[in-house]
Amino acid sequence: MTMKNIGPVILATCLIGNTSAQTWDLIGIPPAGQQYHYEMEVNATETGFVLFLRDPYVDSIYTSSGDGTWSVVLYGAFPKAFHANDGSLFLLQDLNPSSSVMDPRVYRSTDNGVTLSEITGVAGRCFYKDAQGNIFLSTPTGFKYSTNSGVSFTDVATPYAVTGAALDANGDLYYGSDSLKLFHSANGGGTWTDISKNQSTYARVSELQVVNGIYFFNDEDGSHRYGAPADPTWSSIQPGATPTSWVGGLRFHEDALFVRSPYGLYSRTTWAPSGWQLILEGIFSSNSFGSFVGNYSLSNDRVFAKVDSGFVTGTIAALVSTPEIDAGPLLKVYPNPTADVLFVSGFKNLGMVTLELHDAAGCLVRSVRGNASVDVYDLPAGAYVLTMIEEGRRFTTTFVKQ
Repeated sequence: MTMKNIGPVILATCLIGNTSAQTWDLIGIPPAGQQYHYEMEVNATETGFVLFLRDPYVDSIYTSSGDGTWSVVLYGAFPKAFHANDGSLFLLQDLNPSSSVMDPRVYRSTDNGVTLSEITGVAGRCFYKDAQGNIFLSTPTGFKYSTNSGVSFTDVATPYAVTGAALDANGDLYYGSDSLKLFHSANGGGTWTDISKNQSTYARVSELQVVNGIYFFNDEDGSHRYGAPADPTWSSIQPGATPTSWVGGLRFHEDALFVRSPYGLYSRTTWAPSGWQLILEGIFSSNSFGSFVGNYSLSNDRVFAKVDSGFVTGTIAALVSTPEIDAGPLLKVYPNPTADVLFVSGFKNLGMVTLELHDAAGCLVRSVRGNASVDVYDLPAGAYVLTMIEEGRRFTTTFVKQ
């Protein structure tokens, strides 16, 4: 294998799984970054790289401007970091890492960690940027959010401690909590409505986002859930063929979506709860550089991911290539809801179409091929996911069994 240095990146062609060759770039990082469990975040323009680690006994924060050099800028326990849309760096520090109760400090830096400005009055449980670039930080009385990359914040009071929060296109607010609940407010947090549904048996709603009217969040058992306000229950995202919990890290890019599980990193070009393309294998990996181990970041053009041997990167255009059926007017699924039979239409060659039904837990409950309908009369009432597969192309929707 031949390699050459280009900025902070060492280019190498690596085999992904047993079926296809993809070009991934091994990133040159400090030796400590290969010895400890560092994570990485990259800004949109790839002019700001940060390695961070929750370990108070090593140099915990390294930064790079993408020129091939890294600098130690901070020492301490830093469990989380992200870049705002304007390129500024946000860092979460835990001053009491040996305790189960966090003593948080949040910092914002406009020079990639060289100088820091502390954001006071935070609680540390909620610390992230959503798909629209809004920033959310939990506080002792609720949370604060920013729509301008952290230049200013709006404080919101909540009845319960906040573990996740979101803002939709209409200005409505949402938050999840340790109270086993998910809440919505249409008046800036003046009043809150419980929208927990079947989520009441779980706790610590995190990674909460609202995109195009669909809610996405993680729950206590590690499952990433989704749904719309009219849905009777929250459903689970199952990106791969093997149902699993610990699905999370859902990120939205203008050209693709990404999500991770123990089995690897997955992508799609349009939203659906299943049928994702595996682009980097996790456990049982046959990658030449090791297994994907959970952390990843996105720039405007590239994916950056943590593997056993360090960090790799690949272009989004090259990695995201799953052919999918456009959800156009020709495809119809009816009636919805239904009590007995679900019909599909709009395929040119129905004999080549496979219909798969998954329940809210992501388990396959029915599969038929070459039929324009599927019987559902004997299934329990509730929400299901229908995936229609035609020569490798997929279209996924939800329906309700009455």
